[in-house]
Amino acid sequence: MTHSDCLLQENDSALEQDSSPASPPWFPGAFALRDQPHRPIPLISACQSVTGAINAPAPLLVHFTDWWSHHPLVYSYPTRQRIMSTSFPLQPPFPRTRSGSTVYFPLIDPPTIFSFGGSFNGALQGDLYSFSIDPAVSTPNLTAKLVATRGTAPTPRSEPLLAAADGHLFLWGGMTEEPGRAEQDTRIYSLSLSTSSWSRYTVSGPFPAATFGSTTTIFEVFFYVYAGTDMNGLAHDRLWQIDIDHCKLVSLSGLYMISKLRASSISMYISPVTSNSLWENVSYPRSPAARTGHSAIVYARSWIVFGGSNGENVFNDIWTFDFGKKEWTSVACLGSLPPPRQQHSALQLGEKMFVFGGVDGQTLKLCNMWALDL
Repeated sequence: MTHSDCLLQENDSALEQDSSPASPPWFPGAFALRDQPHRPIPLISACQSVTGAINAPAPLLVHFTDWWSHHPLVYSYPTRQRIMSTSFPLQPPFPRTRSGSTVYFPLIDPPTIFSFGGSFNGALQGDLYSFSIDPAVSTPNLTAKLVATRGTAPTPRSEPLLAAADGHLFLWGGMTEEPGRAEQDTRIYSLSLSTSSWSRYTVSGPFPAATFGSTTTIFEVFFYVYAGTDMNGLAHDRLWQIDIDHCKLVSLSGLYMISKLRASSISMYISPVTSNSLWENVSYPRSPAARTGHSAIVYARSWIVFGGSNGENVFNDIWTFDFGKKEWTSVACLGSLPPPRQQHSALQLGEKMFVFGGVDGQTLKLCNMWALDL
């Protein structure tokens, strides 16, 4: 992240259907983002002076109209299930809550979103769906496809941690029972996207506490997960790492990592992780406050974290984690920032990080969009 980092506000706004003041958000059709005054809420501002922080220029307010479009979700099922559906009608898998999702970027084909588990109609799910859009058609439809897998699949669960790289999905954690009967699965799962086969690995020794509301990513040979809330409702700032290539799991003060599958290490994924796997605790002199429900993206060689909550306060601060130096740095922007939020969405598009929606400190659902100039 450079000194030119700043937040571009795409109009702190409510979604309104064009020419209709009473339309609900995400109504099918075209939408415009229109200005709306901030609602006063308590916040912890990243604009405060922070020793050693990167100072960015004042955010630039951008006045423009952005358009939203609505695409129907089309369901696709394996042939066997389509035949069975004549006697047992298939029930759509969505909407569901607390599922784990990730985006896989293949070398040639368009990106694909994968979603595992979650809660649907009050029951935990253990199915895997892929979502794809064909950019070649003039009016693309978002297609949800049930992925038929084999092998030792993860049990039904909510809030699993999911990431993708090198033709594989990696899954760790999640709640395998309903609240009050919660259990933690400490095993690591990987799915080969070429064979649709699951593998499961048992890791010995200490392991991280189950966390929810964490963020995860894969960078080079490691899979990272940062922070989150444990089963007791306590927010963490912990960083854990796992090195599959060397058959060991390592604990850092706030992140989780899983190594990517290499062609030279396929045999390592055929058998379970050996009993000599180790957890190591590495502390950092300076790191973000404990949080959950934050967002994070990877840009260049850094992980950019925004917002979240520790259960008492809701944040709108920005931190970066340098993968090479293994260091956290606070980014202090001058001027106004997006209102504090948690449980929001974020993605990278070009040279910007877009942040949308979420919940503020007073349970107000936000429907505004902001952009961080990278």
